Amino acid sequence: AMSSVVSRTMYPVQTSMDLITRMQSQFTTLQTQLATGQKASNLAELGSDRYFDLGNLSINNGFSEDDDRALLSAYWAAPCTPRRFAALRLMRVMSDVREALWGVAQAALSDLDFDFSGYAERHFARLRASTADPRFESWLRDAATP
Repeated sequence: AMSSVVSRTMYPVQTSMDLITRMQSQFTTLQTQLATGQKASNLAELGSDRYFDLGNLSINNGFSEDDDRALLSAYWAAPCTPRRFAALRLMRVMSDVREALWGVAQAALSDLDFDFSGYAERHFARLRASTADPRFESWLRDAATP
């Protein structure tokens, strides 16, 4: 029954899963080195990470890179560092991972009259654009640098 609601052609699931798998080891390193010192063991726990919260705020309100720098400077009461900026940019990506996967699940499970498929696709599109940024790899390195 669920397969008739959500098919493999509706979402780039394999492509997205490959991307998530590639990011996993780098993300694990990042998580252990962020200022909180706490490592999330699953996506649901990301909400307890200050950078995830800031990244979520940033991406869902359309913040520019200058806005992100100002946000980090205000949050830390110190100039924005490359490490902090990179961590925020990466957590913007993880916000879209969470939202896209939530949309896919809701499209299959929810009885609400809402376009969950469209919601998921908007987040997958933003996720693809974010990870296609030529600076993505440098953000991974910068965020993991103490």
